[in-house]
Amino acid sequence: YDDFNYARFTKSFYELKGDLKGALEGVLYFTRSQWHAWQGTYTSCFFMSCMPAVWGTDKYVYGLWFVLAVLLLGIFCLTKVLLCDVLKCRDNWSCLVVQSVLAAMVVVFIHVPKEGLFWYNAAVHYTAMHGFGMLLIAGLIKLVYVKGKIKTILLITGSLFGAVLVGGVNNVTALQVGLVILSIIGFGLLFKKKRVLLLIPTAICYGVALYKNIGAPGNAKRMVHYVNMKTNPVEAILRSFQCAFTQFDDFTGWKTVAVLIMLLPVIYYIVTKVEFEFRYPGLILLWSICLYATGFTPTLYTMGHIMLGRANNVARITFQILLLVNMFYWMGWLFQYLKKKEKALSLKSTWSFYALMVMIMVGIFALEPNKIGEYSSYAAYYFVHSGEAYNYYHEYLERVEICESDEKNVVVRPFNYKPWILCPGDLSENADHETNIFMAQYFGKDSITCIAEEQEE
Repeated sequence: YDDFNYARFTKSFYELKGDLKGALEGVLYFTRSQWHAWQGTYTSCFFMSCMPAVWGTDKYVYGLWFVLAVLLLGIFCLTKVLLCDVLKCRDNWSCLVVQSVLAAMVVVFIHVPKEGLFWYNAAVHYTAMHGFGMLLIAGLIKLVYVKGKIKTILLITGSLFGAVLVGGVNNVTALQVGLVILSIIGFGLLFKKKRVLLLIPTAICYGVALYKNIGAPGNAKRMVHYVNMKTNPVEAILRSFQCAFTQFDDFTGWKTVAVLIMLLPVIYYIVTKVEFEFRYPGLILLWSICLYATGFTPTLYTMGHIMLGRANNVARITFQILLLVNMFYWMGWLFQYLKKKEKALSLKSTWSFYALMVMIMVGIFALEPNKIGEYSSYAAYYFVHSGEAYNYYHEYLERVEICESDEKNVVVRPFNYKPWILCPGDLSENADHETNIFMAQYFGKDSITCIAEEQEE
């Protein structure tokens, strides 16, 4: 019900002014007030207050398309830059295969589909913002390798804007992107690439934006609610590595292993065709482990646990990307090492290999006891096919119709259908519960109470 809370000013300003300019005023008003009162993530607040249902209940699905568009664009751009600009791979079809497989793996294996894709507020705050973070990183890497003054100027301008944008997102993404920016500069200097100095203005701009995010007055007020839960920074960092280890199996599983094995021939083909020197693979692995662990640090610091599904979604996305990066790097290093030793390494793929891998993946799927929780695509299919999503949607439309009536104190019925992938929860019998208050404010009611029909009698 944060959807209603974050979009209530957008809706009221839009209804008052009757145009998009009025809606934008509501968005900016909420973003500014939230920065002072609750949280400093100004970019996330901006997009969260643009909840599509403001323009009609049937428009809510546009939020899913927006999240997917930003996420997939980030994955495709980052992967293309790494393969085509860093490795200098010229086989576009092989690059497309890697891009598509990684994108499918991220979306289908997303840790908590409800919070990662279908619930607008949570999905746009974490998943979409992570997509923006990947776009910024892709632009900065491109800047290191691009040639031409006009392209350089455009990339610097775009990266400065991206730094302001990404500096105001969720703490997990903001921390990881900041560390990656510093890493690009550090690795660039290590390998004597002077063009990484062009990233310094963006790094400074990002630091200022991140400071505005973390140092917002609202964060101090918010932390009062978590004062008994938060841990000190050193403990949070140390526990992050422990959590990274304990979540490793949950973030991979046999299905991820099978996908990566199926990619091995493509990865081998690419690394044998490029001239990139795969030096210091151990350093890349150590860096990857540290970056992966930072996906848990902000949540541990603020809340003392890692049970926040939406934060784990982006931690898993980073983990999946790092898995692929390390597979490329270690495969490339092994190939070049054996080549120097005049030993051959051959991984030729055949149709029988791919047929076998498909059979194995089908077997893994068939043996999975929790298909709904492990495969977002199957979960979507299941709840549509069973009719539960349809029934939930029509119950929700009935509730909206009641809330849009002229009554100032309304009573609604609890949902009979609550598909796990779509329903974040229900209203309370207590009209003073925060979820009830949020929805009442959104629809301009004095109160909204959720009471079962038999209780009312």
